[in-house]
Amino acid sequence: MEIKIIDKKTEYPGIDLFRVIAVILVVMNHTYPLAGINETADFVLARIIARVAVPFFFMVSGYFILPSIIGENKDYTTVIRNVKKLVKLYIIATLIYLPIGIYSGNIGVNIGVVGALKELLFNGTFYHLWYLPGAIIGILIVSMLLKRFNQKQVFKISLGLYIVGLFGDSYYKIAESIPVIKELYNLIFNFFDYTRNGIFFSPLFFILGAIIANDKRKPKKKIMMYGFIITLSLMIVEGLILNKFQIQRHSSMYILLLPVMYFLFQWTLLWKHRSFKILRNISMIVYIIHPLVIILIRGFAKVLKLQDILVSNNLIHFVAVLFGSFVLAFIIDYILGKITKKRSVNSSIRRHI
Repeated sequence: MEIKIIDKKTEYPGIDLFRVIAVILVVMNHTYPLAGINETADFVLARIIARVAVPFFFMVSGYFILPSIIGENKDYTTVIRNVKKLVKLYIIATLIYLPIGIYSGNIGVNIGVVGALKELLFNGTFYHLWYLPGAIIGILIVSMLLKRFNQKQVFKISLGLYIVGLFGDSYYKIAESIPVIKELYNLIFNFFDYTRNGIFFSPLFFILGAIIANDKRKPKKKIMMYGFIITLSLMIVEGLILNKFQIQRHSSMYILLLPVMYFLFQWTLLWKHRSFKILRNISMIVYIIHPLVIILIRGFAKVLKLQDILVSNNLIHFVAVLFGSFVLAFIIDYILGKITKKRSVNSSIRRHI
């Protein structure tokens, strides 16, 4: 099998831009911007449309990381390097949010070893940090599967895992209505709080990103755009029906999410405009810090007695959190850039001494 090599020097302006759009959707998912205007509109935005954000991040990683281990000449260097980066980032994020999680009561002080492992490996130490262990476990699962199976077989296995996750998420009431299946999910939920994790959720989007990277066919922009619009519209209908009949246990996984992500990702690859590489770092920083900004804004509003404006008004709350998160992210990125540059200079000096 001939493998398409991803040129690291090639710019991907569509992917860079949609990283930012995706992280804005994540902030929407956590602030409910339209809740005070119309609950249905807010559900559509925050609980359906915003669900494309995290799968997009997984697909970006799959697109750039996994092609090196598909085919006969497997090179795990890129995979190992990126997993190490994710582990380091997760450790830092955990150290930041663990005290907050304990203080807020989200994490019990006496949760025990099993409870601690469940939080660290699947849930994360704060509500948004599940993404990092989800990414780490997802990459490792797909990488191990690719050692034995080809990408099509891995896709089928990942799809099977996703279907299991689907009936523990948006289609749970259907699974719950069948006693034997209900017992199976009761067993699953002894180990995981949600099926939206690195086992049942992320592998499918990692391998889908890799498959797109290795696809030699050149997609047509209009087909991808209209495909995305049509499938997203159908996913909105799917989500509204599931919500109306109260079938969902959670709202992260939809049947139509897979075709939506395929068309969306292919479409972004065809976007032509100026590339802003700084957006690559900013989107991840915003993802990590925005819950902290939510806490800061709520605290600030309480001290100044501005809760009615900055907290109770969901739309203003969203705008404030988004603005604060991006400002803080640019500051952090600037400081990290200075530190990295200084280390690079010092390292260069040492090599020439």
